[in-house]
Amino acid sequence: MGPPNLCNATGIQGLYDVEYIVPPNTTWSYCYVIHIPTESEECIYDITLTDSPPLGAGQRNVTTPSELVCPGEMKYIAGPTRSFSQAPEAYSDAIVQGYGYYSGTLVSSKDGSAVKR
Repeated sequence: MGPPNLCNATGIQGLYDVEYIVPPNTTWSYCYVIHIPTESEECIYDITLTDSPPLGAGQRNVTTPSELVCPGEMKYIAGPTRSFSQAPEAYSDAIVQGYGYYSGTLVSSKDGSAVKR
């Protein structure tokens, strides 16, 4: 989480992992990064991301049904921009789900993050 428009391979260095103290009278946003570890044996497809409101953006498709994210690759998904007054003091857990390309097995990962006023 941090200043808006940093959800890319270079801009993400300006974001803060897990907890971000929102400065007064500013806007902020966050970035989801989906990373398939290099030691994984298969790619993932038909990926969805779920992050409940009020902090998150709900559910969305990250890839087209046949698009693959493979070991060592990262996918950046920008979260919505919020104003200071919209920053709840709460945890929000993002859930990513997809299917293994070879196994067809549903895989799921849950990651929590927090924002403080």
